[in-house]
Amino acid sequence: MLHCLIFGKWLHAYMIKTGFNTSTVLVTALLDMYATCGEIYSGRFLFDLQRMPCRPNVVIWGALLAACKLHGNTHLGDQAAKVRT
Repeated sequence: MLHCLIFGKWLHAYMIKTGFNTSTVLVTALLDMYATCGEIYSGRFLFDLQRMPCRPNVVIWGALLAACKLHGNTHLGDQAAKVRT
């Protein structure tokens, strides 16, 4: 699983560096990858107001909340909800 996380982080950095046009699908996939690999706070980084590459929708919120549930982190879900309201 570690090799998946390393590749995912590389891909995420490449997307930022090159200004790759991200979509809801890519943001959701990144959130899911970080959560699956146990890097929930790296996934939270995608939700920062200034860095969010696209407007969050039900799919993105669902991925974030599923990650919070997977790791038992209700505090992170509360933080994200406060930031986006």
